[in-house]
Amino acid sequence: MSDRSTGTAVVFPYWPENPFLNIAYLALRADGWTIDEQRELGSFLDAVAAGRAGDVVHLHWTSLLVQNAADEREADRRLATVVDALTEATARGVRLIWTVHNRLPHDCPWPRHEIELSRALVGLASAVHVMSPQTREVVSDVYDIPLDKQAVIAHPSYEGLYDQAWTRAESRASFSLEPDEKTVLFFGHIKPYKGVSTLLSVIGSTGATLLLAGHASHADRVTTEGLVPEGARVHARYGYVPDDDAGRWFAAADVLVVPYAAILNSGSMHLAATFGLPVIVPGFPHLVEQFRDEPWVRFSDPDGGERALAAAIDDFVPSDDVRAAARRYALRYTPYAMSTDMLDLYDSLSV
Repeated sequence: MSDRSTGTAVVFPYWPENPFLNIAYLALRADGWTIDEQRELGSFLDAVAAGRAGDVVHLHWTSLLVQNAADEREADRRLATVVDALTEATARGVRLIWTVHNRLPHDCPWPRHEIELSRALVGLASAVHVMSPQTREVVSDVYDIPLDKQAVIAHPSYEGLYDQAWTRAESRASFSLEPDEKTVLFFGHIKPYKGVSTLLSVIGSTGATLLLAGHASHADRVTTEGLVPEGARVHARYGYVPDDDAGRWFAAADVLVVPYAAILNSGSMHLAATFGLPVIVPGFPHLVEQFRDEPWVRFSDPDGGERALAAAIDDFVPSDDVRAAARRYALRYTPYAMSTDMLDLYDSLSV
């Protein structure tokens, strides 16, 4: 245990089923911190108002603060309410940490409000947590992260959190896949901004089989099902995949495809590495800079559209060496290491 008294960390939004959040606070909980898990705006603001000097408000994804407002007037009101609440809290000695997950929320009907909110958060924060040094440059046209506030704590792997007992042969047999059948995986929330439509449009021409798994709203499921090309081989699960079944999907695949039109960080990449699965990601400059030396990461031209993605899938040849490289990467930064780094960040704010 550290040599200072602990307090309460009000975390918003906190979904207990989100493994990243559970990882981030492992060491804090063990050190005696109370993690106040908030997922509704009203109760979050109440918790902020109750914060005392030495407590921490830790913000993650900000879209629930303003972006689901019904109209611009409500967005104005929400923005003012949130900024005022955080301003009053920090004046009382509550410390603010903001973890930057995206340049801006993917679903962003009120971009002006989000930009104002982001700038206010940077100004009020004691620390701005980023998961790659490239983040500061990627967001620089929207807001500036002062170097003295920037805290770089990388995204961890998910080592030890998922069942890895599925063998490749067993998992592929569960999907009736042939031994030499090239198999592409998309894993995660199925939403339009994630480029699923682009992936579906090319999957038939590549001759690959698609494993498609993740939560989808009813509307997004209907849209996605309507985009499956005739004759394409697709195994789909439109719903959350239980932790004890995730390994089956990753073990059966040859490569994970992340076809996002915009991306800052991707938890799916680190989950894939945990299972020894290589990935194809869009070659945005910050991702190339971060992963260019990783043989398990392949890049598609982000400006090349469907043709570039199809070419990346066609050109990919799975190998045991590439899978081994992904596993080595996953073991370099484990959940435990990340959680202790987060505790160190909290400790540094009390000095």
